[in-house]
Amino acid sequence: MPSYLFKMIIILLILVPLIPAARDSGRTALKPSNFGVLNYQGTLQGIDVDLNGTIESKTQCCTGSSTAPSPAAILKAINWLLGVPGDCWAPANSCVQLSCTSDSAIVLCNTNSNSVDPSCPSLGSLAQDVYSSCTNGAGICGSQVDSNCYEITNERGSC
Repeated sequence: MPSYLFKMIIILLILVPLIPAARDSGRTALKPSNFGVLNYQGTLQGIDVDLNGTIESKTQCCTGSSTAPSPAAILKAINWLLGVPGDCWAPANSCVQLSCTSDSAIVLCNTNSNSVDPSCPSLGSLAQDVYSSCTNGAGICGSQVDSNCYEITNERGSC
């Protein structure tokens, strides 16, 4: 009996690849060239923003905002964060303001279901990336999402 079963398995292994695959019902799969770019226009925390990209985009910049904080104030806050030894802690599913300089704030938002405690200098580095990518003359506004599911935002804020 085992010999018969073995022969049947061999025959199936030979014949199955020869059976044509089931055909699609005429639908055409979308190719990457069919996709556009996600756009968002609206207000985030009182700031008018116009964003484009994808959820995986590293840095998102706010554009056309007259209420964006000054680059000098954000740079001062970045330098402060870069010099803070230790970790900056944020509870699960919440945002914490890391710095407040003049009209500018750096905010850490944690979308994880557990707390995060990245080093303060690493958050300063993320804020520096936003600064480098999103400074537009009169103001700076933007955010960057880290691979650990937390977001650093340079925005207008109050002390």
